[in-house]
Amino acid sequence: MLTQRTNVLLNEHDYKMLKELSKKHHKSVGELIRHAVITVYKEEKPSRAQLLKKFKELGKNFDTKGINIKELVEYGRR
Repeated sequence: MLTQRTNVLLNEHDYKMLKELSKKHHKSVGELIRHAVITVYKEEKPSRAQLLKKFKELGKNFDTKGINIKELVEYGRR
């Protein structure tokens, strides 16, 4: 649902280009602009599965030999 409104000032050339594209693709100028904003600026958040996979990959190269886990936990609690 669209809930926010904004005004965008364009030069004549860019506006004509958008109008032509809107006719060609049967979409409004606003739809073209919204699509461009999402395509260019939207940052995708990784899924839980992607994060878990990366976390597991980190552990593959981690050497725990010689580390006293109990001592490390106690140190972290201080």
